[in-house]
Amino acid sequence: MKIDFKPLFLLNIDKYLGVPLCFMFDAFNKVQGYFFSQKDFYSKKVLIVKFAEMGATIHAYSTIRNLQLKVGEKNVYFVCFKGSEEILFLMKLFSKDQILVLDFSNPWRFLWDCLAARSFCRSRKIDTILDFEFFSRAGAILSYFLGGFMSRRIGLVSSSKKKPYCGDLYNDNINYNEHTHISKIYES
Repeated sequence: MKIDFKPLFLLNIDKYLGVPLCFMFDAFNKVQGYFFSQKDFYSKKVLIVKFAEMGATIHAYSTIRNLQLKVGEKNVYFVCFKGSEEILFLMKLFSKDQILVLDFSNPWRFLWDCLAARSFCRSRKIDTILDFEFFSRAGAILSYFLGGFMSRRIGLVSSSKKKPYCGDLYNDNINYNEHTHISKIYES
């Protein structure tokens, strides 16, 4: 019997590392904000973060397509866990060089892939990161890690207490409402 470690991996990141990392990045973000002002953003290159629940990615199809029409098809990238990229090829929205795949088979491989993804984002001058993860700190942490202080980070937030603490790592928030279909939330 083969065990799928993907849900356990995300849960463990959230449970054991999530709050301390969010707190640390949030504090670092505030200190940087004191010394450096962020510019007004007009997105030119966008990275979408969606690790799991590829069904929600299907619901984001029209949002992704509209984004590609706005900034150009070659200027939208996607980061996901290994094994989740196949749905993106079936949707025919991204070429292979536009998809960053994080291998979570062991912590060292995952760390290496995160560092490679950060280098990828810097070399392509990605200026906006959309975190489509909900109920997870991992998306907020990775969004901040990949984009850093000078990128625009947009993520799902909830006014209810169901979404875990992520600090103030997003520049712009998308209001998550459990009574609204996810495709409508992505369009906002």
